[in-house]
Amino acid sequence: MDASSWHGANLPPQRWQHVLTTEQLAELGRVADTLKGCNLATVTDAPLSGSLAELMRLVRSELLSGCGLALLRGMPVVEWGVPRCTAAFYALGLALGSPVPQNAAGHLLGHVRDNGSDPAKPETRLYTTAAAQPWHTDSADLVGLCCLRQSDSGGASRVCCSTAVYAHLVATQPAHAAQLMQPFAWDRKGEIPAGCEPWFPMPVFTTAPGGRVVSMYDRSFITAAQTRLRGAGVPALTASQAAALDSADTAADALAVSMRLQPGDIQWLHSHTTWHARDAFADDAGRSQRHLLRLWLAPPADLAWPLPAGFAVRYGSVAADAQPPRGGIRVPGVVPCAPVEE
Repeated sequence: MDASSWHGANLPPQRWQHVLTTEQLAELGRVADTLKGCNLATVTDAPLSGSLAELMRLVRSELLSGCGLALLRGMPVVEWGVPRCTAAFYALGLALGSPVPQNAAGHLLGHVRDNGSDPAKPETRLYTTAAAQPWHTDSADLVGLCCLRQSDSGGASRVCCSTAVYAHLVATQPAHAAQLMQPFAWDRKGEIPAGCEPWFPMPVFTTAPGGRVVSMYDRSFITAAQTRLRGAGVPALTASQAAALDSADTAADALAVSMRLQPGDIQWLHSHTTWHARDAFADDAGRSQRHLLRLWLAPPADLAWPLPAGFAVRYGSVAADAQPPRGGIRVPGVVPCAPVEE
C-alpha cells in the first residue's frame, strides 16, 4: 500500500493508532505542569523527552511522509482536569510545529463545540454548531483535535486520503478530476485579512512544486460564496462543477476511515493529503456537552511541504520559513491568543 494514497479498508490500525504508555503519560504530565499559569500564546517550546519525544517524532514523520493521520489515545481527562489536559495538548502540538490563528478572534487554541450558532446561515463556521461538517481541510499544514468531552450521540469523525480520492477520480471520472483542478470561489465568511477580498479562488486539487498533488477543500465555504457573494463578483457554480464536487464527496465517503473520538483521544492530520468530516451530534436536553480542543500548526521549515503559489491567497504565504508562520486566519488589529476555557 502506498502510504500517500491509502483506502480506509486497508489502512492498518497499528500504523496510525497509538496508546500512550504509563511512561509517556508521566512525561506528558510533567511537561504540562511546567506550563501551569503560562499564557500559552507566548509559549514557543515545551521540550519532550524519552519515549514520548520518540513517539512524537514518529507521529510527525507519519503525518508528513506517511499516511497523514495519527491518533493518540489514553490521556486521563477526568483525572487530570481540563487545564492540565489543555497544556498537555498544546505541548504535543509544539512538538509538531508552530500554532497559527484559527479564526477572526486570533485563537491559537480553538474550542470545537456547539455555541448556539445557526448552521443555516452561510457565514457560520460549522465547528461552532452541532451540525454535520462536510469533507474539508483546515487552513493550516497540520491539524490537531483533542477530545475533552464527547456528545451523548453522533459526532463521529471521518478521515480520508485526498490523494486517493484524486487518483480514484482520475481513473474513473477523469473529466471530474480535471474540473477539480480549476478554481472554485470560496467565501471567507467575514474573516478577511488585510488587503483581501471577501472571497478567493481555489482549486480543490493543485499540483505543487515537485509534482505532488495537494488539496484544499471545504464545500461549505464554496456553497456560502454562492449564497452570500454572487453580487460581489463570485461566478455562478456550474453544473459540471457541482457534479465534480458530488463525485469527490462520494469517493471520500467510500475511501474513509471512521472513528468516534473518546475523552483523551488526540487526532492529528496533514491537511495536504487528508480530508476530514464530522457527523452531526446531539446532547441530552439542557446540556451542550461535546468539547474538543483544536490546533492549527505550521511544521518546521525543513520538513514543510512545498506548496503551490496559489495557496498564498489563503495561507498568507507559502514560504516554509515565513514569519509569521504560514497558514491560519489573520485579520487586522487582532493579537493571537490561546484561551484555555471559553
